[in-house]
Amino acid sequence: PAIPAVVKAARAVKAKPAAAPLAWDAHTFAAAVAQCAKVCEARSPMPHARLRALQRLCTAGLNAGMIVAPVLPGITDTEPRLDALLTAAKIAGARFAHYSPLRLYAGVRPVFLPVVDRYFATLAPRYRVAYRGGGFVSDAYRKALSARFRRLAHKHGLRVDYSLLDPPIDQLRPSAPDQLAFWATPSRV
Repeated sequence: PAIPAVVKAARAVKAKPAAAPLAWDAHTFAAAVAQCAKVCEARSPMPHARLRALQRLCTAGLNAGMIVAPVLPGITDTEPRLDALLTAAKIAGARFAHYSPLRLYAGVRPVFLPVVDRYFATLAPRYRVAYRGGGFVSDAYRKALSARFRRLAHKHGLRVDYSLLDPPIDQLRPSAPDQLAFWATPSRV
């Protein structure tokens, strides 16, 4: 059977990757610009290393693509920025692309919002307003981002992988109590 995998570390493809059993492989990006990546994903490989890894996966025959996630409102969601990412993905051989807007859950806010305050100060008030009701962007923003991303992906001949999309917000629900209790039960192994 096929095994989907997300590869974020460039080291994961130093050896020649096997063509099977992986059906596809994906790569994430926070930004096309190295400085933005350093700020937003300090411990992740730089964009050029990720593109090189994507190219190796594609050259090895894997059905590989790019996941642009998280898309940061006002930072990485502009048409020129997304176009640059998708251009680079296509040149690297990507066969599909996917996007996901930033989800700013309660546990992430205390870490991420100070980064916005420091490096993107003019956007900080908008982030606090946009995410005050929960961890998700508005439906209007999500629809506009979707249209922009689909248009640019089509321009570059990249299929948008809808199987990776989050369910609608109203379909998300917290874990069932019995699932949460599983983690509180001591192991008897």
